[in-house]
Amino acid sequence: MTKYLFNCICLTVVLTAAIAQGDVLVLNNGEKLIGKVITLIDGKLIFQSELAGKVNIDIKNIKSIETDEPVDLHIADVPVKKNSVIEPLVKWSGNLKVGLSSVHGNTYKGAGNVSVSVKRKTKKSNWTSNMRFLLSRGETTDGEQWTNEENITFASKYDRYYNKKDYVFLNGSYKKDHIADLDRRVIIGFGVGRKWIDTTQKLFSTDFGLALRHEMFKGANDYRESEDALSAQLSYKGTHKFSKTIELLHKTFYFPSYEQFSDYYLTSSLELKNKFTGNLFGSFIVLLDYDATPAETAGTTDTKYLFNLGYTF
Repeated sequence: MTKYLFNCICLTVVLTAAIAQGDVLVLNNGEKLIGKVITLIDGKLIFQSELAGKVNIDIKNIKSIETDEPVDLHIADVPVKKNSVIEPLVKWSGNLKVGLSSVHGNTYKGAGNVSVSVKRKTKKSNWTSNMRFLLSRGETTDGEQWTNEENITFASKYDRYYNKKDYVFLNGSYKKDHIADLDRRVIIGFGVGRKWIDTTQKLFSTDFGLALRHEMFKGANDYRESEDALSAQLSYKGTHKFSKTIELLHKTFYFPSYEQFSDYYLTSSLELKNKFTGNLFGSFIVLLDYDATPAETAGTTDTKYLFNLGYTF
């Protein structure tokens, strides 16, 4: 049975009230067959094609199936219920987003950002990791050069479920921001979380735990030795799919120091994604960082607006 579950890694079976043209079979190479699904047994799909007749296809070569009525599906003689999804034991996914801009005239300005996100999902655990880099530089007609954006962020989180909704987690992040005189901010934490809503259209989860927050600021007018603070961490994450192509994602992390609750760090993001075609999508992202005790030369609030073109994999 395990062998065939692994072969299902690219297969999603959707049993719906399909359009009148019959069952639709889409292969990994993009080829589409229209006809009738007869059965799926032990990793082999028997399909009655309108043009090719009856064919046997290995499920590892199938991207998706849509049927207009229930069909008898089996993996190693284990039946698959109607409207269920065949999932692999381990599923990898991710996306790459890039944004660029350039201004030429009285001044020159070039700006760009790139981010990569990777996710590993199993029945009992989730692991996510992401990186984002932003850079913006310019030059006047007199040759004066300047930089008004240069920072990099890494973040990773591991969730281990002990039932369908509740989990324990371990997370960590690293950030360096040249403009905010932030030499480094390292956060390592753990805690418990719960999925309150988990449907195909909506997801909402919350986390609560402890974190060690380490910061060092460096600048022309400010230098501090390393500061370590034991903090609580509270966060939530939500997604909502308005349609097959439009999705809203929002998450917020809050780290108040136990020694002084007025000393806290908050980071939040809001993203609107619009799928174009295939694996391509566009996104508009708002990033908010608030540090109650920043460097002397920096403000407490930092807000960014990003327009990106992305690719899912």
